[in-house]
Amino acid sequence: MTYFTDHVSTPGGVDVNDCTLATALPSLIALRIFATSAAMIVMAWSLVELIWQGVSPGTFEDLVPSALAMSAMTASGFLLGGASLSLYTYGNPSHSRQTTAQFVGTLIIICSLGYWATYHRSDSSGGALGASLLNQSLSFSVPIACAILTCLGLAILTLPVRTASGYRPSQYFAGILLLLGTVPGIGHLYDFSSLLESTQHLPIDGSTSIMCVFLGLALLCIHPTEGFMRPFMASDIGGALLRRLVPVVIGLPLVAGWLCILAQRQSWYPFDFGIMVVIAVVLLILLICLWYLAGLANRIDQERYSLVRAWLEQETRLRLAAAAARIGYWRWVESKNAIEIDQVSGELLGLSSGSQLTLGSFIQAIRQEDRRDVMRAIEKAKLDGQSFGVECRPVTTSHAQWINVRGVPSERPDSSTCRFHGVIVDISDRRNAQDALRDSQQRLNSIVQSAMDAIITADQDQRILLFNKAAEQLFQCRAEEAIGRPISQFVPERVRERHHSHMMAFQQSTVKARQMGRPGLVKALRADGHEIPIEASISKVTVGGHSLCTIILRDITDRLKSEDAIRERETRFQHMADSAPVMMFITSSTGDCIYLNRQWYGFTGQTEETGLDSGWLNYVHEDDRRHVIELLDDCGNVEPRRLECRIRRYDGEFRWTLCSVLSLVDERERREGCIGSIIDVTDHKLAEQTLKRSAEELEQQVTERTAALQRSQKQLRALTDQLTRAEHQERRRIAGELHDYLAQLLVAARLKLAQDSRPLKTDKDLALARDLERILDEALTYTRSLVAKLSPPVLYHLGLPAALQWLAEQMEEHQLVVETAFDVSPALPKFADDVAAILFQSVRELLFNVMKHAGSSHAQITLRTTPDQQLMIMVTDQGCGFDPSQLDQASTIPTSFGLFSIKERMEMLGGSVHIQSRLGHGTSATLLCPLTTLVKANSLSPASDGHGGTSIALASQTSRSLRILLVDDHAMVRQGIRALLERHPDMTVVGEAWDGQHAYELVDTLHPDVIVMDANMPRLDGIEATRRIKQMHPHMVIIGLSVQTATQVATSMLQAGASSYLTKESAGEQLYETIRDAVASRHVPPNDLE
Repeated sequence: MTYFTDHVSTPGGVDVNDCTLATALPSLIALRIFATSAAMIVMAWSLVELIWQGVSPGTFEDLVPSALAMSAMTASGFLLGGASLSLYTYGNPSHSRQTTAQFVGTLIIICSLGYWATYHRSDSSGGALGASLLNQSLSFSVPIACAILTCLGLAILTLPVRTASGYRPSQYFAGILLLLGTVPGIGHLYDFSSLLESTQHLPIDGSTSIMCVFLGLALLCIHPTEGFMRPFMASDIGGALLRRLVPVVIGLPLVAGWLCILAQRQSWYPFDFGIMVVIAVVLLILLICLWYLAGLANRIDQERYSLVRAWLEQETRLRLAAAAARIGYWRWVESKNAIEIDQVSGELLGLSSGSQLTLGSFIQAIRQEDRRDVMRAIEKAKLDGQSFGVECRPVTTSHAQWINVRGVPSERPDSSTCRFHGVIVDISDRRNAQDALRDSQQRLNSIVQSAMDAIITADQDQRILLFNKAAEQLFQCRAEEAIGRPISQFVPERVRERHHSHMMAFQQSTVKARQMGRPGLVKALRADGHEIPIEASISKVTVGGHSLCTIILRDITDRLKSEDAIRERETRFQHMADSAPVMMFITSSTGDCIYLNRQWYGFTGQTEETGLDSGWLNYVHEDDRRHVIELLDDCGNVEPRRLECRIRRYDGEFRWTLCSVLSLVDERERREGCIGSIIDVTDHKLAEQTLKRSAEELEQQVTERTAALQRSQKQLRALTDQLTRAEHQERRRIAGELHDYLAQLLVAARLKLAQDSRPLKTDKDLALARDLERILDEALTYTRSLVAKLSPPVLYHLGLPAALQWLAEQMEEHQLVVETAFDVSPALPKFADDVAAILFQSVRELLFNVMKHAGSSHAQITLRTTPDQQLMIMVTDQGCGFDPSQLDQASTIPTSFGLFSIKERMEMLGGSVHIQSRLGHGTSATLLCPLTTLVKANSLSPASDGHGGTSIALASQTSRSLRILLVDDHAMVRQGIRALLERHPDMTVVGEAWDGQHAYELVDTLHPDVIVMDANMPRLDGIEATRRIKQMHPHMVIIGLSVQTATQVATSMLQAGASSYLTKESAGEQLYETIRDAVASRHVPPNDLE
């Protein structure tokens, strides 16, 4: 329940603006509730009296005591008065309710005056007329009832009235009602007839007195904080004491008098003793009241102390807040010409806050150009008696650049001395903000003027205020000619009235912005009379109480043409798609199908209602549906994607189809959906299966032929190895025979010839001896040279570096200057004889190639060891060079057969040969051989068996070889890679797999070290197979292969876990090195390598 207030209503209905001295809010609410309740009680009592008297008057007189009986006239007046007060006190009364209440009050006054006039006429005519009109069956007096009702009516009429001094006239009438009701009430209480009938015309019954008391209290409680109720409800100590003393002052005499009268009537004690008892009781009660009031005063004093302390704390907080907000206080008394400032004001002005300042020194702290404005504002404030405020700049700008000096003049009531109180506020930030706002407005104006859309601002009379450059170009009218004129001049004449009404309706509505019509339907009129289609939006803003409308317009002539062209292209596309011999579909960015051509509906038997959105996927085989969805959701791939899937035909048969999908992207590379085609490839699938079976049979034959060729190659290589070893053995044997027999015989013959001491008699004998010595020397020299060429002894005695140095010196006989550069450790172990012989023979053949084919007389031999424990021999020249790509064509390159022989020898040792050459820039041949092979290989001996040596070497290599698993869906590719890897003795192919699933199953069975994985395979591709294998075996090395060169394939393979990625074109040259590098970088344990 809420209650009526005059100004601002709180939840309890209390007027907060009128309660400046009010007590707590619950007390006020209780008083208003009491006022409403009292009015309701009066209404109920009066209504019961009227009903009972009207139904059974005799019974009413018998049941109700005469002291409580009430006349019908009085009951009617109290009923109307209670109703009127209820209208005032219940809820929040409206103006109509207040008017009704005052009307009822007026009615009460008129009725009471009418009753009094009727009674007066009846009394003067002898009473017959009065008895007939009033029908008074009870002995009640009419004049006092009329007076009470008149007073009640006046109180109701004056309820809204409030005097200039804050008093309520209704409260005076309420006091009269209380007086008229209290005196006879006490008489009825004590049964004193003198109080009941002071005159014969003023008898008051008990009910009337009670109703007067209730109505008087209700009238007082309506405005409890105004008039003479204000001190009673005040919050100070006087109000508190008054509220506690009033009940004692009223109740104490009543209780004391009642006790005295009761005791006298009962003859309990004599009159004097009764007076003494009453005095004692009164004194006792007064003592208790004084004791209570003393405690109350102490509590009030403590509360005041708490309030003072809270006020001081609040003042401190305000002072700190002012200092934090950079607000300083100042005070100036004109008579003393003294100005007091606080610390903040001193900082802002650059003055000392502790010194006495004068107005002159105060003005001197302000910059000279602003001093006149400050003095003019102060003088004007003194004359007008109003506050002033002026913005200025202090001389010292270390704390503030701009300040606002504000002052309020106050005049003492006892003198004419003018005193100014004011504040100094730091407004530097505000001025900076204003400057920034000004710059922002300028930027906004430049933006509006440079905007590509036409912008027009009109006032509430639809006259143009702003017309930017784009609007000038759009309407072909200058801004000077448009500003100030009505905006309707740019509206076609046929729609100007409708446009004007729409503009007026928009200005009066609460909508802030909206679009003006549909694009293409709104027309604008240029200055030359030509109409153009536009797109327009309107918004409004209120500035200074005036409504301004801003209209943004855009010429959409070109856009409408583009839209027409797009619609035409869409129609052509639909016709083309419906006439295409393939099924076509288009999906949106959300994956829903938005278009299916006629061939789809004819193939599947669907309709647009069942096929669009996701319904078309229901005709895809459930095993292929997930793959189709993944194909459509592959947003990152902008390349065409294809997938074979099964689609149900209209007769229920699933047909194999080729689904091709291309992502649709906009100019910002955002995916807008997909477009795809579907072709029935069932017949092609059957032919492909037949071809696949033929290919498998062919692959089987190729495999068999390849195996036979590999066996032949192995036998040929073993035979070559045996022939090479046999050649070196025979060379060494023949060299040994020549050295051990022929050379010794020639030396012996030479010695025997020198021992012959017979004198030579003739010149002919001397010449013959000399010829014999020359012949023996030449034979011995040739024998030594032949032994060195067949098997140089320095190779077996001093090692390979010394043999190569000897070879360089021997090549000078053939007009070839050879430079040597050896960078080997002295602690390098001696190589095995057979290995050293092969390396020596290879270098000699390379030097002969330089001498025969390079066309250069200079060469260089470089010998060093690499960090990966390999011996490197490099033979370089600066000759004519050749094309290394033609090495396999023996007919075009004369040196190809010799290089092939060298390559075969090096591969037999586990090494390799690298040729680098370019026409006109010389040739560089590099021989690489592992040091372990050079040291551990068996030495050649005349009785060694070539086959046995080969098998031992192969067994040793096999024990150290890497286990390779080949994965490819083409058997010919697998056989080619197998033949390539098996050329290296450290590689062993342990198995082959034809797809990713098969490879995944073979990993746990074969335990390979390296997997060569094809990326694109059926059933399970290489990327997914790599991901699964790496999850199970993180340390396994996987090399990816593919015929594709797309970066995405390589990236996906590497992200799945592959160590490296090669194309099949480069696998022949890089696969072996890639495998070795990958194994070394992954730190494969020795157990895996051996």
